[in-house]
Parts: sequence; structure tokens; C-alpha cells
Amino acid sequence: MIQTSYAGPESVNTVQELRLTTVVTNTGNETLKLLNDPSSCLSTMPADTFRIIGGSSDATPIFTGIKAKYVPGVAAMQKAYTVLAPGESTSVDHDCE
Repeated sequence: MIQTSYAGPESVNTVQELRLTTVVTNTGNETLKLLNDPSSCLSTMPADTFRIIGGSSDATPIFTGIKAKYVPGVAAMQKAYTVLAPGESTSVDHDCE
């Protein structure tokens, strides 16, 4: 089992100030190998990972970044995964600019 939490600023004035930290924790009893899928919170790639809504009109910014072709089997062979032992956590900082 995993637990995911997010932390970031309560409010920002510009998108350049928007940075989020994701913490993924293995809450189970077995070691986990989690693929670093470009659309997941474990990826540091500038992908469309988060849905950001704000303002009085619930405006959503236009996404600027990559679209990646992702093949899980190839990623696993290349060891593109995060290993978490029971009780272990990893954090990833995301620059949402």
C-alpha cells in the first residue's frame, strides 16, 4: 500500500512561484517497485501531472511541457522505477512553472 501527500504554497502571485512537493510512502509490509511514469507524481519531467484550478472563475492554466510515449515494460527493463522498503518514503519536487 502507498500513501501520497502533497505540499505547496497556500497562494501564489505568479506561476513562477508555484512549486509542489509530493511525498510517496510505502505503508505496507513488502518492498515496492513503483514505475516512474511521466504522468505520475514520481516523475520530474515537465508533464501534465497536476490539475491546477484557481481564481474566482476556477481558471485552469494552459499546459506547456512534454507529451511522452511511455511503455511500462521498457521502463521496467531500464530500471526506471523507485524502490520503497516498508515504511520508506521518497519526495519529489515539482516546478509547476
